[in-house]
Amino acid sequence: MAKRLACVDTVSLFPYEDARGMFEAASGRELLKYLTAYRFGTVEWEIVPGTTYERAVLGEVDTSAPEYQRFEGQLYRSVLERMVFDGLLVPKQTGQTAEQAPA
Repeated sequence: MAKRLACVDTVSLFPYEDARGMFEAASGRELLKYLTAYRFGTVEWEIVPGTTYERAVLGEVDTSAPEYQRFEGQLYRSVLERMVFDGLLVPKQTGQTAEQAPA
């Protein structure tokens, strides 16, 4: 779901890491780090010594930024809906907070 929301594909964006098999053994949490770092522009690239390859160096994503908060909200909502746990979600209504949602 994160790949769809971030509009990125880890294999094509991070070929060095993919060639090393990093994504095959990676947990969802690890993949999410790569996807969000790319989505929010915090990836830097460095040459792997002795090669012509570049590896990704992931920077910190500002999780307090409104854009990130919207992304995270969309991600969690989409994941819960896909897992058929959407009954746990607060209905989308303008101005409604979690505390105001019907029990």
